[in-house]
Amino acid sequence: LQRGAHSAGLRHTDRQTASERMGALQGLARVWLMLRRVRKTTWLLVLLIVLAVAYIRQHPSRWRPRPPTRNVEGNVHDSVLLDGVLDASPIANAGGGGDEIAREQAEVLRRLDGKKDSDLKQLLDQAIAAGKSLADEANLEIKKINEPSTPSKEELLSKSAINAEQEKVEKAAGYTFNAFNQFVSDRLSLHRPIPDTRHTDCKLKTYPTDDLPDTSVIIPFHNEARSTLLRTVHSILDRSPPNLLREIILVDDASTMPHLKTPLDEEIRTLGKVSVLRLDKRSGLIRAKVKGAEAAKGKVLTFLDSHCECNVGWLEPLMYRIYQNRTNVVCPVIDGINHDTFEYSGGPTVTTRGIFTWSLTFSWLDLPHEKVVQRQADPVAPLPSPTMAGGLFSMDKEYFFSLGSYDMGMEVWGGENLEISFRIWQC
Repeated sequence: LQRGAHSAGLRHTDRQTASERMGALQGLARVWLMLRRVRKTTWLLVLLIVLAVAYIRQHPSRWRPRPPTRNVEGNVHDSVLLDGVLDASPIANAGGGGDEIAREQAEVLRRLDGKKDSDLKQLLDQAIAAGKSLADEANLEIKKINEPSTPSKEELLSKSAINAEQEKVEKAAGYTFNAFNQFVSDRLSLHRPIPDTRHTDCKLKTYPTDDLPDTSVIIPFHNEARSTLLRTVHSILDRSPPNLLREIILVDDASTMPHLKTPLDEEIRTLGKVSVLRLDKRSGLIRAKVKGAEAAKGKVLTFLDSHCECNVGWLEPLMYRIYQNRTNVVCPVIDGINHDTFEYSGGPTVTTRGIFTWSLTFSWLDLPHEKVVQRQADPVAPLPSPTMAGGLFSMDKEYFFSLGSYDMGMEVWGGENLEISFRIWQC
């Protein structure tokens, strides 16, 4: 099609009507009058351009784009767009290789050369069938991943033999549904140890835990992966003082995956302090948070994401700030977990604070130099911040509802963090 379009665009006939010839002569006359008024160098440049155009029209075949060429190994050259699309695909980059992709491209191009419409349709049907087969394999792997679990499921998965193709399919399914490598997550222990990244001064601090308020941890989720959701729950149970943790409320925002139904209920039944609040219909993150807050029994509300891990000593400082002043709204330091390798990383101190732009977009900004110098005397002191990220924070329950909680008219996440920040400013 591309070759035909170029040929049609350059094809011309030798016959011209009298009016066309007269128009051409008039055009040349205008060009001649114009050239008489310009410098000789400009006249020569225009003449060269005219000659070049005439040459192209006489030899159009030399200016047509060449079709992709192949070397002996089947790698495809000059197919920039095709290569770009494949390189941007997580499936192509997950355990595959450039040589394999190139061979597949070469095979497709080879089979397309010289085919008729009926042959092309047959090839397309075969491609669609192959795509459906791959989707069926992915769905089968998802069912295996989401089967009812046992305490030793992670150990069994880590020891089970799996070939490269199965791993590729399972990784693709995980990225499709969760945007992270569920293949790796499912093979990590729900109680895995993580490095203590706190500053030395943090480790030396003590808190009056007997006097601190207790908290209800609220975790809203929708179709979350089993391993990340349960690892969040177990990290809270494993690293929180029992007297400060009143309960963990998992707010199910109308999930549809089977592993979040009866299997989840069975897994948390023996944990204690953990319950599932199920919403009848999809309500969105904001309304799910408020529903969890309404059901909470603790004095303090602590909101967490459904795919995080709490580190050593995470809860005491949060409760202590609210113990000092019930109108304090406290956010923890947020470390990072690599979405592909699940490697935990973090730093001992924080030198950024939350801000917002005039388009009401949340962002982080480094502290001014003078503030950094001031904090050197106590690098672990609480850091005042105009706004917060919104996903992880603790707040007195009565204070939360006295401010009006969240705006229940919000359909999606992304603005509630600024809204609650502005409410705190004004009250």
